[in-house]
Amino acid sequence: VGKSHLAVALGIEAVRHRISTYFVTFHRLVDDLRRAHADRRLERRLRIYSKPRLLILDELGYLPCSHRTPPISSGSSPSATSEDCP
Repeated sequence: VGKSHLAVALGIEAVRHRISTYFVTFHRLVDDLRRAHADRRLERRLRIYSKPRLLILDELGYLPCSHRTPPISSGSSPSATSEDCP
């Protein structure tokens, strides 16, 4: 309990120490990457998420992962399967 609050506090502390930080919910990240993949801009969007030194994913495993949408793959990393959903 209080996991999101703790994640925000850790992010704020990281920023205070001049550590580049990005905070996003897991489902927003997945939705954003799926849209980017459909728009053929996945590589560009992945750079946005991989640029910060600290990426905080909130609500991981909080909501069920949709198995209707096929997993995405950038081509350079192994593709996920529906079993990989938390």
